[in-house]
Amino acid sequence: MVRLHPNTKTAIKLISGTLVTVFAAILVMNFLPSQQDESIVFMRQVGEDMEIVTIDHDGTNERVLTNNEFEDWAPVWTADKQQILFHSNRDGAYGIYMMDKDGSNVQRLTTADTYAMFPSVSPDGNTVAFEMYTNQTQSWDIYVMNIDGTNLRRMTYTPAYDGGASWSPDGSQIAFHSTQAGYYDIYVMNANGSNLRRMTFYPETMDVWPVFSPDGDSIIFHSERDGDSEIYIMNSNGTMQSNLTNNTSLDRVPRFSEDGENIVFRSERNGDSEIFIMNLDGSNVRALTDNTARDMHPDW
Repeated sequence: MVRLHPNTKTAIKLISGTLVTVFAAILVMNFLPSQQDESIVFMRQVGEDMEIVTIDHDGTNERVLTNNEFEDWAPVWTADKQQILFHSNRDGAYGIYMMDKDGSNVQRLTTADTYAMFPSVSPDGNTVAFEMYTNQTQSWDIYVMNIDGTNLRRMTYTPAYDGGASWSPDGSQIAFHSTQAGYYDIYVMNANGSNLRRMTFYPETMDVWPVFSPDGDSIIFHSERDGDSEIYIMNSNGTMQSNLTNNTSLDRVPRFSEDGENIVFRSERNGDSEIFIMNLDGSNVRALTDNTARDMHPDW
């Protein structure tokens, strides 16, 4: 029998314990399912103004994040879901703001001499696309900036209304709606503003709020081409456009779940504006909120 010095025995025990801990960590990181944040953020009309609210995807754990007399609109998550961007008139003209996911640490990202609205965060979390009006341009265009508000760049240069920007999952493209052809249509361009392509061609109606699917193969949007507001889906090249909701109620502003299997949207099918979820094919529609307030503009 080999006799070991007591210090050697202690060292072996420490090494063994460390190896067990490392192995357990590797198991958790690589084999056990990750816990995604399934919270949905949206805006709610409270009295005469809008506040920002989050709720879990099963309708539980509702949290009201803002509480003021100003308009806090169009909230969207950052890539890591640790912060929320939105636009607000709390300092006068509408500007882009960012806050922590619990509503703390609010900061303005755009300058006070512009009107900036409807932010969208790039997949890598570094860049924000949004629509902005300036006294110099006299038009609403798509702009991008760093997540801290620096390095502002203009992406569109037309007298039309360009807005509703949304990133492709690889960050190489931006989808948006525009009146460049006289009515609201969906367009896609490269992230640097080049290679503009028109995706919808329905005159005297509106196709707006495009969003890429997580795999980049599809775009959802809402359209009034059938006489009321419906949720549509199409291939990312504009082909195979189909109606997912197909009812007489107002259905608007769709967003994909993180896995691309569900769509969250705003609907008035229950008599007032609530947040709903449905499967990717439009089936299994269920209400996420149910109250007398107006709930709108969700982001998953």
